[in-house]
Amino acid sequence: MRLCDLPHCERLTVPMSGAPPFTDPSRGLAAAPVLEALFHQNACPVAFVGADLVMIRANETFAAFLGRPAETLAGQRVDALGLPDSLLWMMDETVDAGRPADLADVPIGAAGGESPRSAAVCTLRLEPVRDGEGRCCGVLLLGTDVTTRRRTARALAEKEAEYRLLAEQQSALMVKIDAEGRFLYVNPAYCETFGRTSDELIGQTFMPLVHEEDRAATAAAMARLVDPPHSVHLEQRAWTVHGWRWLAWQDTALVDEAGRIQAIIGVAHDITEQRTARAREQQSLENLRAFFTLSQDLLLVVDGRGRVREMNDAVTDRLGWRRADLLGRSVFRLLARRSRADGRARIRAIASGRARSVQFLLRHREGAPVLVETRVVAGTWDDAPALFTSSRDLSELSLLREKFERVFLDNATLMAITDPQTGRFLDVNNAFLRLLDMDRADVIGRTTVELGFFPNAEGRLEILRDADDRARTHPIEMGVKLPDGRNMICEWTTALITSGGTSYRLTMLNDISRQHELLVELEYQANHDSLTGAVNRQRGARHLDHEVLRSRRQGAPLSVILADVDHFKGINDRHGHGVGDRVLQEIVRVLTDRLRETDILARWGGEEFVILLPDTDRDGAVRLAEALRAGVESAAFATGDRVTLSLGAALLQDGETAESVIDRADRALYQAKRGGRNRVEVDGQPVHEACPEGQS
Repeated sequence: MRLCDLPHCERLTVPMSGAPPFTDPSRGLAAAPVLEALFHQNACPVAFVGADLVMIRANETFAAFLGRPAETLAGQRVDALGLPDSLLWMMDETVDAGRPADLADVPIGAAGGESPRSAAVCTLRLEPVRDGEGRCCGVLLLGTDVTTRRRTARALAEKEAEYRLLAEQQSALMVKIDAEGRFLYVNPAYCETFGRTSDELIGQTFMPLVHEEDRAATAAAMARLVDPPHSVHLEQRAWTVHGWRWLAWQDTALVDEAGRIQAIIGVAHDITEQRTARAREQQSLENLRAFFTLSQDLLLVVDGRGRVREMNDAVTDRLGWRRADLLGRSVFRLLARRSRADGRARIRAIASGRARSVQFLLRHREGAPVLVETRVVAGTWDDAPALFTSSRDLSELSLLREKFERVFLDNATLMAITDPQTGRFLDVNNAFLRLLDMDRADVIGRTTVELGFFPNAEGRLEILRDADDRARTHPIEMGVKLPDGRNMICEWTTALITSGGTSYRLTMLNDISRQHELLVELEYQANHDSLTGAVNRQRGARHLDHEVLRSRRQGAPLSVILADVDHFKGINDRHGHGVGDRVLQEIVRVLTDRLRETDILARWGGEEFVILLPDTDRDGAVRLAEALRAGVESAAFATGDRVTLSLGAALLQDGETAESVIDRADRALYQAKRGGRNRVEVDGQPVHEACPEGQS
């Protein structure tokens, strides 16, 4: 779309990226009706700047931002109007390249005019304008005032900060999946995000929800969970009710003693906005020559002849020079007289790698010396060799130290500085003291071993060596026993820092004990029947598969008992389902009291239970089944009814599958039912008949 084709100026308030340069050679620039409309509207700021960067025309809105009448701007050089350097530079680039450009968040404020307006923030579109012969004769600035939007966003951010912790907890997505990626549990936040119910998701695999381009990386990350520390961080796109969204996942695998993954717990947050912001920031860094982001240092670009080609605002702000005083002039103009003699040799030393940095005395425009530490990197600027220099004002080190101490002492994260060799505390912050419930004088000078953070000096060094290797990529989880006897699970980050040539160890601890408690609770709920407390069918089936494999590997016997409550429907019909639930709970208590710790009781469905008996042969299974039947029959239930069990048992045969041994136990149970109930059968062979048909 061409600017001259736009029928209404209101359509320019949001300029389209990628529009071609304006040209109207047949009618001439001044005659273009769309330009006249632009300059007569006041909804958005508009200005036309010549190729020599002299203001030709501006509308009332643009002039109001500068605090001057519009008619006084014509003929003024734009670099004298107080416009930001980034805009001046981009106008120059637009004229030279003949290509449009966009600038976001450009501050345009009063420049000493007659009726200054409060500083505004604009988004600007720079369009090159061509004359009848196709030559670029200037730049058209089309703006959108985003001041109110920025202020509103700032106010909202300040308000939302008060509720950040609560919001994060409520928005976190939590899932539990098995080793094949099938959902075992999803929390309400996950269901809401994906617009699915828990019933729709349980048993399904998660991978179809993941963007096709991210599936390979996701699968690779999941494969790494088999290796310690059994935890991975990954970012992926997923299809939600809001379309494709970026989610950051922290996945932790639950493994058995053999190192096999039993389940994976995943916690995620939506980071779409953060990813978008990072992408925009990266684009901005590329457009503005990335090294200028180091705005706290004095940055210069020097060509091969020692002339200043570019600088950041810190140079002019801190040294008092104007850009015009330095651009194109020798860099040695900035050096104090006593530093000029060996300045070239010092610069060559750090540029060649013989020295990492050197100190210079720079000269303030008023003559005062400014001590800086300078680093130099060789590169190219505008396709020509150049040196990039970064100088830090050493006079500000004391201020930086004061800021660090404030951030360290008042930080909510537990922080400590210790001697790397001995572990002796050199400083701790207030949060650390509150956790220990100790005074600073009682901590400083003592070692981490003395305060119980490590069992002994050797153990401390071993843990730290492992931490230094792993903490480069992820924080480490570890248990800590506090001096008062409390146990704390914390996320631990440690790093060696150097100051004044001395090394120190900075350690940061985040208490995640509550998160671990919630994970343990969630795992229990996912693996146990909520009514009886017995293992649920899913978990019971996994136990059975595991025991079948173990039996084959070790040649040990494995027996399976299937038990069913006789006439349970009658109990529900006579007394109600609430009473029936209590009967099931009491039956589980009776059975559990008679089982070994290695036996597994699982609720298989309704009033049916499966009992797994590792290392138990047929005779042992029969004896236990009889004991269970007799225990239930003799138990006193609140209903006053006589409650009995029918039981079927089977011994795992060579080469038999888990499904087959369950089927044989089920057939034995069926025979026990047909044989009169309240009895035990093994592979179809009757073992006990307690009463005649019809009495149980």
